[in-house]
Amino acid sequence: MSCLLSGESVFNASDNDVNVMAYKKLCNEFNVNVNSDFSFKGEDNGGLATMYNYVTRTGYRPLTGTNYNLSRFQFIQQSTNRVIKIDYVLQKYAVDG
Repeated sequence: MSCLLSGESVFNASDNDVNVMAYKKLCNEFNVNVNSDFSFKGEDNGGLATMYNYVTRTGYRPLTGTNYNLSRFQFIQQSTNRVIKIDYVLQKYAVDG
């Protein structure tokens, strides 16, 4: 559907094109209403996943109840005063997503 991934150099978080004709063809193929919202929203971050951060002498802890914010959570080498390192993300409930 011409959807860019967040790691691609031309990705823009607030402005990305979607091939509407390809979307409509997929919806038609699987008998899904083109106006329906079928995205999974059953976990943290609107259904994307739960973020985990490593804490010394404690281990990995889930960052539940927080929404992903690029300026606060990043996949960096080490946490800082302003940025929390995300070690990994995990979807527990979207197994067959």
